[in-house]
Amino acid sequence: MAEPSKVDSRHSPTGLSRNLRRAAGIAAVAVVLLASTAHAVVGVGERKAPTGDATVDANQDPRTRIVVEPARARGAISPLLYGVNHRYAYDGFGMWDSGQHRAYPGLVAQTRAAGVTAVRYPGGTIANTFRWKRAVGPVGQRERSPHGTASFGEPLAAEFGPDEFGQFLEQLDAAGSIVVNFATGDAREAADWVEYMTAPAGSNPRGGTAWADVRADNGHPAPYDIPYWEVANEPDLAAQEYWRSGESEASTHELYAFGGSTRFERQPVATYDDHGPNAAVSNGAAGQVKYAKYPPVAPSGQTVLVDGQEWRQVTDLDSAGTEDVYELDRDTGKITFGDGAHGNIPAEDAVITLTYTSGPHDGFVDFYREMKAVNPDIQVCSAMPTVGFLAAMGSEHAYDCVVQHPYVGPNQLSNDLPVEEFRAQFLAQADNRSAVVAAAQERIRTHAGERSEDVSIVVSEYGHLARSNPQGVEHYHRSLDQGLYNAELLRELIDLGGVSVAMRHTLVDYVFAEPPEGSTAVGAPDNAIIAGPGPETVPQGQAHVFTLFTQMMGDTLVASQVVDSPVHMLQNGDHLQAVTALAGTDDRRQLYLIVINRDARQDVTARVDPVGYRHGSAAEVWTVNGPSYLSYNTPTRPDTVRLTTRTVAVGHGGFDHTFPAHSVTAIKLSERS
Repeated sequence: MAEPSKVDSRHSPTGLSRNLRRAAGIAAVAVVLLASTAHAVVGVGERKAPTGDATVDANQDPRTRIVVEPARARGAISPLLYGVNHRYAYDGFGMWDSGQHRAYPGLVAQTRAAGVTAVRYPGGTIANTFRWKRAVGPVGQRERSPHGTASFGEPLAAEFGPDEFGQFLEQLDAAGSIVVNFATGDAREAADWVEYMTAPAGSNPRGGTAWADVRADNGHPAPYDIPYWEVANEPDLAAQEYWRSGESEASTHELYAFGGSTRFERQPVATYDDHGPNAAVSNGAAGQVKYAKYPPVAPSGQTVLVDGQEWRQVTDLDSAGTEDVYELDRDTGKITFGDGAHGNIPAEDAVITLTYTSGPHDGFVDFYREMKAVNPDIQVCSAMPTVGFLAAMGSEHAYDCVVQHPYVGPNQLSNDLPVEEFRAQFLAQADNRSAVVAAAQERIRTHAGERSEDVSIVVSEYGHLARSNPQGVEHYHRSLDQGLYNAELLRELIDLGGVSVAMRHTLVDYVFAEPPEGSTAVGAPDNAIIAGPGPETVPQGQAHVFTLFTQMMGDTLVASQVVDSPVHMLQNGDHLQAVTALAGTDDRRQLYLIVINRDARQDVTARVDPVGYRHGSAAEVWTVNGPSYLSYNTPTRPDTVRLTTRTVAVGHGGFDHTFPAHSVTAIKLSERS
């Protein structure tokens, strides 16, 4: 008998799938209702509700008030909204001690303290060409995968492989989300990975290799908790089309949905683990091997060119003489050249290209079918949220979730703005980014019909793109403002409903030490919620905000409203409401209120009114703040931005509380017996 999983049932694929389908149903109803009623908080930007979501007496004085109605439940809050995107390469970007073969203990403790509930792997762009079977087993025997960024493509090692990822999840008591290789892999490879990670040892759901037993032989008999699986990363972007970038009569979204073939003219060849530009250059060695980037290679019509001169395919180099020939394995795309006696050697520095038809390739529908056949309880997500894909899928073809990456970047903000105006416009973007998610929900309802009731949104990356930065501020992406934005977007997503998972980019990176060569090509180190590398990692403001939400939010959203918040008009015509709020309860009838004061300079004193709630005379108050909205933590000053906790007297009714400038505050009240 297989060893049962020891994972908490709230994260298990079966339990989580059931609970989130129920939550998604509640959220879908809530979204429909909210379309004709009011939002809890007046939105920043231009999205305004006509009236409040809580009852307000207009005759009271006009100072800022926060009205909370715990009796008016608005739906469940997914426990997996407090997640992070994480990447496998470069020792997990500084969190993996390859000498001790473990995550740095300090990093584990800090991630647990942050309350991270979901982790994505093996990352974003680099996940697109990750070959998982090369990354399991003894570390010394593992092979490298190509870099997913086409302009780099260099080989990446996987000391932090799938098993290390699964065990890291167990250390955190977190659920996993995995991005499968759509660019250079196929549906069978993805299904094998589902089996390796989630099937009980002793089972073999699809025949062939019993991958769960391979996992057990590699030291982990129990399945890992990986309820979410994304098919590709950002396939709607031109830079991540891979085999779909070739010529085809079908559109790229149709190719993503249903698969197919494409044609490439004089594409530079690759090597087994390198898709970079230099991989196409001959080293002048005998018997060298190159690869088509996107096999399989169609049975006819391919041409290999060496410095523009066509070479001829043969079935057996041993039978060839001193002639320009090669062997080709169409399934793998392997191209083998001669040793000088049996087939010529391409001259050193010659560039080798291949003209060929790539395919046929599997599409999303094939990945979905094969992966669900292994484990019907997992959630298989489409990573293409476009109208074209959703219309092509219609209501006929299934998908469990749709991925969104609602980043703030240069398209939303001008880098020419002075810092105080920039940060105001940046913080106001949370409303606009949640509107992007809401628009995706509407597209799903339009095209999926009745299926849409069971489709959730997975926000598997969000944050602030490095290319967007205010004047004269070198490390804005480390700042307390990023924590305020993190809190505000979480507030928006919880208020919106229908989002099952959200993951901030990124967990950890080389912030306070020189990164390995090539690692900076995969994003901005300053975006890490925990600045590395280990062993001396440093939590930033975003990590403290996660702690606050995971400990002080509850699991049921209730009605709340901010009345008469200070409002700042912005140069772009938007406005920034200084104070926003969100309220929740738990099964012990405790009431939680999270308040974000986005004002750069002014504290705001507000009257907190818990309508109809008989609470005790003391409240627990947690606050994330620092000396400035630009503050961040360093190894020598790790507590510049910090989380403080205290108990305050509040009496038995409404009470006043002062919310510091540039802060996130949580207040917990307990019901009076």
